[in-house]
Parts: sequence; C-alpha cells; structure tokens
Amino acid sequence: MENNNNNQNGLSVEKSLEIISEAINNSQRDFQRRGGTAMLIWGTTVILVSGIVLLGLTLSDNNHLWNLAWFLIPFIGWPLNQLVFKRIESKGKGENFVSRSVGIVWGIFGILAIAVGIMAFFIPIPTNGVIILLLGMAGAVTGVLCSSWTVFILSIICGIAGLPCDYFLNIPTPLIMAVAALMTLVIPGLIFNRRTRKQQ
Repeated sequence: MENNNNNQNGLSVEKSLEIISEAINNSQRDFQRRGGTAMLIWGTTVILVSGIVLLGLTLSDNNHLWNLAWFLIPFIGWPLNQLVFKRIESKGKGENFVSRSVGIVWGIFGILAIAVGIMAFFIPIPTNGVIILLLGMAGAVTGVLCSSWTVFILSIICGIAGLPCDYFLNIPTPLIMAVAALMTLVIPGLIFNRRTRKQQ
C-alpha cells in the first residue's frame, strides 16, 4: 500500500513538474512572439537616433547640444511599441510571467538610462559607457528568461566592452551606441522572431 502511494506521489510530482515546465515554455514562446517585434522597434529607434546624433555632431563641428537628441528615443519608440503591441496583443494571449518580468527589466533600464542622461549634465560621468553597461545587463537577463544563450552572450559582451570602447577608443559615441543596440535589441529581436516562425 505504501509503495503504491509512493508511486502515485511520484507520478503526481512528475506531472506537476511537467505542467510547470510546459507553462514556462508557453510563456517564453508567447513573449518571443510579441517581444521580438518590440525589441526590433526599440533597437531600430536607437540606431536611427544614433545616426541623427552622429550626423548632427559631424555637421556642427561637435556641438554637444546634439546629444539632447538622445531623449527622442522614448518619444519615438514608446508610441510605435504601443501601436504594434496592441495589434499583436489582440491576436494572442495576455501578459504572462516571462513577458511581465522582461517588461519590468527593460522598464528599469529605461528609467536608469534617462536618469544617467540627466545626471550627466551635472556630474562628469561616462554616460554612454554606463548606459551600454545597463543595456547589456537588461539584454542578458532577457536571454536567461527566454533560455537563449546567444542573446545572453551577446549582451554580456556588449555590456563589458561598452565602457572601455567609449573611454579608450577613438570611436564616435553614437556609433558605439548603434552597435550596442544591434547586439542587445535588433539581433535578439530577429532571433526571437525566427523562433516564433519555426513554431508556427
């Protein structure tokens, strides 16, 4: 009788783990279906604004007022993200654990990035290096939550390399930021969208 109970309990535990695992996998797939496009939107926006800043700095002989254009990123990316997200949301499931967690991570990144940008007007800090470090952290957490080691590794490399590249190498800051966005947003977005297409 005791062996039967143990067997039943064992099957119950296995079944519970199977259900939990399936729920996590479904959450990851659902996030990738929506999140991949969102990451492409934000990554493209960062690259676009980087190009604007680089062009402005070049044509104005490094007039640093052009750095104010970085604040265009949320004003361009947020409305586009909301517009596309509503269309995708209407066709799929609601928010889940993975999408909510990733959303919180990137929301915190956005708040800190804007705070660093504002503080740079008053405190001499390596603004872009710090923002790229935060960008790498957010991308790495996203990679872990979505079980994508490619995204994780790309983001870690980006986060570690951003500060020394900005500080030691004579590379235009907007170009560094564009490459960082490519590594942590655009490429991961393409990876997630490709996974989604394969699963359909």
